Amino acid sequence: MNGVFNEMGGKNPTDHGQWSHSRYALFFHKGYHHVSVQVGYYTTVHGLGKTPNDTALNGLAVFDGSWNPHNGALSTFWRSAENVAFKG
Repeated sequence: MNGVFNEMGGKNPTDHGQWSHSRYALFFHKGYHHVSVQVGYYTTVHGLGKTPNDTALNGLAVFDGSWNPHNGALSTFWRSAENVAFKG
């Protein structure tokens, strides 16, 4: 997960990965996962349970300092998390 974020997010430069051709999907099995996921550009996080509460992560960081306010919605447009609960 850290390798994906280093390629698609990171902090240097602040828009690192924004125009990349790579795409990543991170899937988590049902259960609690003691991980914090940093979501960079073109990255999506999915829980594989029937409901969001079936798959829980310790935390999620979408920006982690990489968001550039001058880009507006372009900083968040290509990132997503679905069917997961966040605890912590």
